[in-house]
Amino acid sequence: MSMRTDWSAYARLFKTKPDKRRLNVLFLPQAGGDTSLYNRWQPALSPHIQVMPVQLPGRGARLGEAGPDNMDQVMELLLPAMPAFEGAPYILFGSSMGGWIAYELCLQLMATGLARPEALFICASNDPYAKRRLPDLEGKDRAQQVAALTAFNPGFAEVAASEELLDLLLPTIQSDFRICRSYQPSSRERTPVPVHAFAGERDQIVPMENMTGWQQLAAGPYHLDQVPGDHFFIEEKPALICERLIRHAGVLALS
Repeated sequence: MSMRTDWSAYARLFKTKPDKRRLNVLFLPQAGGDTSLYNRWQPALSPHIQVMPVQLPGRGARLGEAGPDNMDQVMELLLPAMPAFEGAPYILFGSSMGGWIAYELCLQLMATGLARPEALFICASNDPYAKRRLPDLEGKDRAQQVAALTAFNPGFAEVAASEELLDLLLPTIQSDFRICRSYQPSSRERTPVPVHAFAGERDQIVPMENMTGWQQLAAGPYHLDQVPGDHFFIEEKPALICERLIRHAGVLALS
């Protein structure tokens, strides 16, 4: 299917253009998080890999913009930019909420006939059909929301300690949790691309057993591995994940 790239939409999401000579890794955000941290991965990766953080509204350089409230709105932001990757090999990489965004984007790319990714890399993310244990922030005042988020993730106490930081981040967290609580995949079709799933050894939010369901959503090769760390192990630039990305880039370079 031929679709024109909306370069205006593309420029809001990406700082660089796809490189047809390298493996482009599109990093999608976790709930309340910013993808700029993945820029730190570039030195650990092969020169055949281009790190491409996806900048959705409500985070990073777009912190002042209202973020999407549901997955349909996320897809409306992403899909117009995806024709740019025709002829350029790419991987979708998502941690936590980002894993669901990556999976849904793959489903919609399949449905529209646009170029599919070479693989999905899913980190610290329940399969989207598993029971969810996310706190409900709707109808709660600020103090109640902070209490619920801190009970869910004790590390959130560091954010809550700064009223200024809380003012900046809480609206995006609210929007992201709406996405996570309401998301239902648009299709039950299994993805034909390889799925590489990673769970943190000390992840209390999404333990490894909560990720086994991804195998049922993969028609192609599937791998599930543990890596050191908790739910936020991506912040440590995990060696195993970098090695897998490098391996993919090497295979493509030889093909």
